[in-house]
Amino acid sequence: MGSSRRGELILGWALCATTLSLEARVVHGREPIRDPNELLLRHAQRHLGGILDNDGRTFHNVGNVLLNVTNFGLIGALPGARLPFEDAPSGQWPAGSGTEYLWGAGLWVGALDDGVPIVSAWEIQNGKLLLEFFPGRDEVDRVYTTTELAVHGRRPPSPFADDDGDGVHDEDRLDGRDNDGDGRIDEDFRAISNQMLTCSYRDDDPQLLLQAPDHRPLGIQVIQSSFAWDTDFADDFVGFEFEIINRSARPLVDVYVGFFADFDIGPRQFSANGSDDIAAFWEGMEPVRNGDRFRNAKLSIGYMYDADGDNGLSPGYGGILFLGSQQGGRRSLVELHNFQKYTATSPSTPGGRPANDGQRYEILRGAWPGGTGSADPTTGLREPQVAAFPADYRMVVSTGPFTVIPPRDTVEVQLALVFGNGFADMVENAKRAQQVFDGVWMDCDGDERTGEDRRETPLCGPEHAGEKIRVDPCDAACDGAPPVPPCTVRVPPDSCIWVNADCGLEISTGIPTGVDGRECHIPWVSPMAPPPPSMRLVGWPDHIEVLWDNRSELVPDPLLGVRDFESYRIWRADGWTRPPGTNVHTGPGASLWFRMAEFDILNGVGLDVGLKTIRYSPVPSHAVEFYREWHAAHPELPPPDLPGLTAGQIDSARAMARGVRYYRFVDPPFVPNGHVGAPCPESGDCPPISTPDGPVPARCDPAGRCAETTTPPMSGMHVFYSVTATDHTLEQSAGSRRATAPGLAGSPSSNFAFINPTTRALPPEEYGRAAEEIYVVPNPVTRESLAPWKLHPNNDDPSGAKVEFRHVPQSRGRVSIWTLAADLVQVLEFDARDGNGTVTWDLLSRNGQEVTSGVYLFTVEAEGFERFIGRFVVIR
Repeated sequence: MGSSRRGELILGWALCATTLSLEARVVHGREPIRDPNELLLRHAQRHLGGILDNDGRTFHNVGNVLLNVTNFGLIGALPGARLPFEDAPSGQWPAGSGTEYLWGAGLWVGALDDGVPIVSAWEIQNGKLLLEFFPGRDEVDRVYTTTELAVHGRRPPSPFADDDGDGVHDEDRLDGRDNDGDGRIDEDFRAISNQMLTCSYRDDDPQLLLQAPDHRPLGIQVIQSSFAWDTDFADDFVGFEFEIINRSARPLVDVYVGFFADFDIGPRQFSANGSDDIAAFWEGMEPVRNGDRFRNAKLSIGYMYDADGDNGLSPGYGGILFLGSQQGGRRSLVELHNFQKYTATSPSTPGGRPANDGQRYEILRGAWPGGTGSADPTTGLREPQVAAFPADYRMVVSTGPFTVIPPRDTVEVQLALVFGNGFADMVENAKRAQQVFDGVWMDCDGDERTGEDRRETPLCGPEHAGEKIRVDPCDAACDGAPPVPPCTVRVPPDSCIWVNADCGLEISTGIPTGVDGRECHIPWVSPMAPPPPSMRLVGWPDHIEVLWDNRSELVPDPLLGVRDFESYRIWRADGWTRPPGTNVHTGPGASLWFRMAEFDILNGVGLDVGLKTIRYSPVPSHAVEFYREWHAAHPELPPPDLPGLTAGQIDSARAMARGVRYYRFVDPPFVPNGHVGAPCPESGDCPPISTPDGPVPARCDPAGRCAETTTPPMSGMHVFYSVTATDHTLEQSAGSRRATAPGLAGSPSSNFAFINPTTRALPPEEYGRAAEEIYVVPNPVTRESLAPWKLHPNNDDPSGAKVEFRHVPQSRGRVSIWTLAADLVQVLEFDARDGNGTVTWDLLSRNGQEVTSGVYLFTVEAEGFERFIGRFVVIR
């Protein structure tokens, strides 16, 4: 990247150069995909009014699928719809590729009201987004993010699953409210996966009814949870769980639940991605691991793929894997009922796109032409379907019927969005999603008498007191009429009986439940590495510090209940260009990450380099010792603040006194046995060290000398860092466990931070060196010189380009940019008192216009600093 190292003083405005004019066109990054019917935009904007969590910042970015999730029923980001969240990822797979598979998706819930069908839905109808769910307007009505084994979020089989010690676990869901009436908020919820997003919305919110007066609500509340994992085993799908609660005062009759999806497959920058897709359905029996054995699982998948693969840019298949549905938390599963596909342009006639609740209900119950129909009585499977021609397809998968859902009763539905490189790979990932959903059976209560004789479900008084229950509906010996004890029992008023409530599932899968004392079913269980630590970055002119804590070492394995931490891995990603649908929060693609270093514990496994070399203490040892002694002597009293320490140092000292440890890795690291130069200069900036093989980079070492390092990250580049953890394999031997081999490793996508390496601000004592220090990069500004850090435009950064003004004064001030005709182009305010001497500009004028070719002047003004004048050249 070219640059003019020395800013040139301009003695006057009258330089001999061509007068420049600003280009008149407004830069908008990429042209939005304009829907021909403006009703879509207007309707969506009107409906989104009052929703607090609609800015596109709640998405899955752990694993290989990037997916926007909202709190108003929409899954996806509606790329091109010009809404606040359209730059968020929308089923991007693989992560960081810029190729997306989903435009939008959401629930359909249908029932009969005095024989009249009502459906609350997310869909597109007559050019309008049908958004019939609303989260409320309270500040707590938002999307919540958590992770497995989060504080207050532990679930069985953790011995601490009852987080609040009230004898019940997972009774206070994560929603910012006190659901169990104990005066505390979110103190005992269920956390699943490496990244769980959860929210709640209703179809009868007054705000919704005000904006959509034609909407007829069912009176339901939906608790939506979605799960993503970062391991290779489970990173190509996102799991979903919907709990649908009847909040009305009347029973819901003949209920069906569907999931609608509009897959538009292709690179986001392409237009009309949905016009050449193929929709299909497949159902088959596949072997799925269940513990130490396999079971035959029925996989039902509605899926789509791009007909021509976009010349290799869209090779994947994306599908909706139906996993199961239940009523009232019962273990017995209700299977997929129907799959329906139709095109966006088909007429609203039987078999085409639905236009009203009655037609949507027909799709849900399988009475709309073109559905899957009945299963083969021999195989139990339905015939595959493949669309006859490419088009813009939409699909619905549905389950039911649920004959009656009384008030306050629930229906749960589970599914997964699954992706793969071709059909076979998608099915393989679907098998993994099914395995994760199947979970494990465990002895959670420590009572060997429960979970025996295939009886896995408790029925307790007083709720079920007096009910006569058949213990095992599949026991043929009890098929006589009427059944007699021991075939049937009555539920006692103050205790529980255990029954086999899933015998049909046992027959279909061949896997018995409720045996060996394992009464507790834990769904959504995947092998997981230790959680990543909390981390942050500190940027300096010649190096980046990566700092983290020891959280990964303290959290026990969710299944084993023991700590099995092995190592930390430090990663860096360069060359990121912000592909469409990504930003600094979604992170880079998997191919950009490279491992810089690994440090593990000393246990005979792995590298065995230890953690000692990266241990870091941000505060004096006497401060830590003071707080340690204070907590021991006065456990109930808040400790005082120590004088001479900042608030951050006090927090660190208190944490270290409680046993928290900190680590630090510096990029670039010193070269072992590398060259050592002169003592560090007063500025702290080490010049390159001359060697027989040429100059090598250097920075100050702990001894105060300039020492050779590896190549540092360049100032101005877009750099990501990540710290992940690994575990080790444990073997049981002689009543104890020992580490025998490396185990699972976390993905860098699960824990990263972004930074632009900066330059040093010019301190007041060096203001006289402004002519040598202040300059513009790149200079000249050309397409080629901008390329190394050019980003794809988005709504927040419509040009994607930047130039940098470097080493500005260590003060508050401004950079002003002028044409040679003294026309003011732009003013950039800065505050460099923190030492960051870089000011960036996106090459847009104050009017949002892109500047044209020519020579530009810039002035730097700051408190106590004599105005500096420089120039640079733009060549378009």
